[in-house]
Amino acid sequence: MFDQRQRHSVIGQMHVKIRQDAAAFEKFTKLFTSESFQTKLRMGIANPEGKQAKEVLKKLIPVLTSGGKKTVFGALERRAAAGEILAMGRAYGAASNFLTVSVDDVHTPGLFRLAF
Repeated sequence: MFDQRQRHSVIGQMHVKIRQDAAAFEKFTKLFTSESFQTKLRMGIANPEGKQAKEVLKKLIPVLTSGGKKTVFGALERRAAAGEILAMGRAYGAASNFLTVSVDDVHTPGLFRLAF
């Protein structure tokens, strides 16, 4: 159910993105389906550090990240949350720290004796 909600969230956001600028998405679709781009894509897969891979990523990253910025519990949302947490720490001071210690009671029978 969780994965399904994430997928629906991404689909909904991509739908809104496409509706906002249909011409730009049409341009991207034509570029992506072109034979030259597919050739660069194959070459980029073969050599991820090469020039073609960087060109392909330059075109794909804006499209891929635009749909995931607000995806619930998505990687991009978590990355954005890290910055927000740091900003709150600067604004309000350090948060309280809680330390939880747990003993390995399964492998330490002496602990049961101490507990009784």
